[in-house]
Amino acid sequence: MELVDESKLDLSGQCLKKIPKIPNAESASKVTELHLDNNDINRLENISQFPSVVELSATHNALIRMYPIVHLRHVVRLDLSHNQLVNIEGLKELVHLTHLNLSCNKIKAIEQLRTNTLLEQLDLSENAITAISNISQLAKLRKLFLHRNLINQLRHCEVYLPITLETLTLFKRRVAVLARSRQTVSPWPTHPAGEVPDRDMSAQQPKSPVRT
Repeated sequence: MELVDESKLDLSGQCLKKIPKIPNAESASKVTELHLDNNDINRLENISQFPSVVELSATHNALIRMYPIVHLRHVVRLDLSHNQLVNIEGLKELVHLTHLNLSCNKIKAIEQLRTNTLLEQLDLSENAITAISNISQLAKLRKLFLHRNLINQLRHCEVYLPITLETLTLFKRRVAVLARSRQTVSPWPTHPAGEVPDRDMSAQQPKSPVRT
C-alpha cells in the first residue's frame, strides 16, 4: 500500500482480490485520488470508505459490477476499463462526473447516464453495444468513443446525440457528425494492428478531415 500523500492512494499491481479495509477511517476519508489498477478485484467492496474520491482508476481487474460506485458522489474522473462489466450502473448520484472510461468490457447498451449531465468525454469502445441510445441530455459531451463495438448504422443520430458533440468514433468507419455549426466527416485515425487509442482520457484526439 502506497500512500503518496494524504490525498493519493496507490494500490495498483498488488494481486489484490478485494479492496482492503483501511484501519484509519479518517485517513481513508481524505483520499481524493485512488488507483486500483492491475489487480484481480471482482467487487468494489469497501469502496465506500473513500467518500471524498474525485479520481478513481480500477483498470485491468475482474470487475463484474460497478454499482458500489454510487457511494463516490464527488467523482469527476472514473476509469473502469479492461474489466468484465456487462451493465452501466451506479452513476445516478455522480452528478460531477466529467470523464468516464468503460472501454474494453462487455457492456451491451448505453444507459443509466441521464443525470450525468456534466460528462465531457465518454469512452465505451471495445464493448458489445449494438446501437446508439438517446443521450441528447448530455449537453456538455464533446467526445464519444464507440469504436470496436457491434454498431453498424447511425439511425436517429441527429436526435440521439447532443449538439455539443465534436467527435464520434467507430473503428475503421467514416462517421459524419458532429458540431452542427461545421458539418465534417472524420475517420478514426489509423493505428497499427492490435493497437487501441491512448487511454489517457484527458488527451486530445487528432482530427483529420477526409479528402473527397
